[in-house]
Amino acid sequence: MTAICLIGMPGVGKSKIGHSMAMLAGYDFIDTDRVIKRHTGTALNVTVKKIGADAFLAMEDAALLGIEPSETVIISPGGSSVFCEKGMAHVAAFATILYLTDTLKHIERRIMNLETRGIVGLTELGGLDAVYEQRDPLYRKWAHHVVWLPDGFPFKPSVKTMAEQLILDYINGGSRDL
Repeated sequence: MTAICLIGMPGVGKSKIGHSMAMLAGYDFIDTDRVIKRHTGTALNVTVKKIGADAFLAMEDAALLGIEPSETVIISPGGSSVFCEKGMAHVAAFATILYLTDTLKHIERRIMNLETRGIVGLTELGGLDAVYEQRDPLYRKWAHHVVWLPDGFPFKPSVKTMAEQLILDYINGGSRDL
């Protein structure tokens, strides 16, 4: 397995790290949030409000199921993709799943647009901390490996460094500890 899927909370850096990894490795990059935005023509928060959480999760599931198995792809699904059993099982069949995680405090600092981000369950659960508590066990369920982000992330050098470390460890079979 050399394909990689990065899961984790919104704002943890899945897209930035994934895009950097793909560029460094010469892999394709798929961001399912972008796939959904292209399909709907609207921002995620608008789509979630318009169709509701269940219908949005069905779109996330379809986006995951639509990914062709490949050894040369980095996938960054939306943060709520871990609720999509079929889609996650599909991706897990051909990709190593890495749970990128950090402290909630650090994640909150990275999210500049919390109210307009389109985070499934944010309002219903009462905030980002409750979303984190609900999802963390699911991220751990699907993950082959848990990767804690270094202090100081997401400064540009650390995005590149993080991507390089992940490539060494999971694509090229390196042995660095993260």
